[in-house]
Amino acid sequence: MTFPFVGPVEVPAPTADTHPATKLYVDDALDGFVPTHPLVPNPPVALTYAATLTPDASAGNYRVCTATGAVALQAPSSPTNGQMLRIRFIASGGARTVTFDSALKRPSTIASTLVIATGKRGDVGLLYETADSAWTVLAAQAQA
Repeated sequence: MTFPFVGPVEVPAPTADTHPATKLYVDDALDGFVPTHPLVPNPPVALTYAATLTPDASAGNYRVCTATGAVALQAPSSPTNGQMLRIRFIASGGARTVTFDSALKRPSTIASTLVIATGKRGDVGLLYETADSAWTVLAAQAQA
């Protein structure tokens, strides 16, 4: 493959229209190659805090919730077979406890609660399987 230029090539700084995290674009130097997927496939989507929280899985695969109190996490609604959902909780105003509803399957290595220190983050990973008609907690980790 030969390139149609010799010497240094100046590449302009990305703008809102050409930044790869916000828009798919064509790079002429790559002969019109267009990526088939966005570079940020699962951008965070806000999840409004509630003491009893039932996330809508169809609203995004990466949700972020600022927890201003304890959270009772219920099985998310509107799942798709094989869907993986990540929920990040940010403890605001004090330490926060996330309690997993009994409808959420979890291995014995994952406790029924996740305690998050004030100002820290906690991540929960879930997987939905139609064969079980259930969500499984794959991971639950609080930031140290």
